[in-house]
Amino acid sequence: MGRRIVFFVRYTKFQTVDERRSIMEESRWHRATFRNTLPEAVRHDLQTVSRVMMQAQFDDGAVYG
Repeated sequence: MGRRIVFFVRYTKFQTVDERRSIMEESRWHRATFRNTLPEAVRHDLQTVSRVMMQAQFDDGAVYG
């Protein structure tokens, strides 16, 4: 079984499918932009990119749950 990388994306059941797709696309864009700021050695390790991005969000005061 392969690895899965998951990010929490907040939307409501009242949003349309198109709005949800837009939110997901924006999330992917943010992750790709963040990945480009990392050293070349870790850019292609999606697990490391995810971990570093989540840590950066928590350091900036993001609260989930």
